[in-house]
Amino acid sequence: PPRSTLFPYTTLFRSHDYPEIVTLNETMLNKNKNIKIDGYYCASRREPVGMSGKHGSMILVKETIQDVVELDFLLTQFQEEVIGIEIKGTGSQPGLNIVTYYNPPGNRVNPGIFCRSLYNNSYGTIFTGDLNCKHLAWGSSHTDPLGDHLSDTLNDQNWIILNDGAKTRIDPKSGKEEVLDLMVCTPDILNLSPEFH
Repeated sequence: PPRSTLFPYTTLFRSHDYPEIVTLNETMLNKNKNIKIDGYYCASRREPVGMSGKHGSMILVKETIQDVVELDFLLTQFQEEVIGIEIKGTGSQPGLNIVTYYNPPGNRVNPGIFCRSLYNNSYGTIFTGDLNCKHLAWGSSHTDPLGDHLSDTLNDQNWIILNDGAKTRIDPKSGKEEVLDLMVCTPDILNLSPEFH
């Protein structure tokens, strides 16, 4: 039977007042390993395939959030490691999409994944990811060609960058800090006052 893996994320979640939704990239979890974190369930998951086990993404959602469906078209339409969920709206609260994308180092992002018309089934979309593209616009130390391509893609589709310039990765060997992870949203999400951490 699949093993259940308890991660040391409980302390991290507690320090951030138990976020309602958590996106994780590079989980390194294959089909034989399940995740169990008290108070959360896995709403979407993509295992590492043919990538030496370093990949894998998932979206964890607090158990108190109901009416969550997986955006299945992301799994069937794209070979890239992109997954998403829709939290269905209610009479008093609009629906919301959450998407995460792992783009390995050295790869150009697929601009089709950022086509906003894909996500028009709800009020708005928050898009996160370990995109491995550097650009001064989101706080990287410099701009590379991959970052230029991503920046053009985001501008063409009118995505709003939520990063505040804070570094998102520390190289374990050199200690050098960089921004490789990005959080963007559709303009209507700004009414919800999203925060980047």
